[in-house]
Amino acid sequence: GDLGFRTKAVLTRYPEGIMVQRSGAGPIWIPDESIAAIRTERAIAGKAMTHEGILAIRWRLPSGAELDTGFRADDRGEYARWLEEAA
Repeated sequence: GDLGFRTKAVLTRYPEGIMVQRSGAGPIWIPDESIAAIRTERAIAGKAMTHEGILAIRWRLPSGAELDTGFRADDRGEYARWLEEAA
């Protein structure tokens, strides 16, 4: 579908997974059992940022393929909470 569409998004963590509400694109539901890792990255998909500038979520599609979805928060301090919840 439109997974590669770059846009603003709001992430919400639930016990069952992560909801990604995107502007101008369909929402993405990432079930908790599909999440392989949550980490910070300096660069993803050709976008380079400062150290720990991107929150990356590695997750598996129903086909078994793994992919990374990256987010750049307005407040990088939010990353610590996401990393704690992933641990």
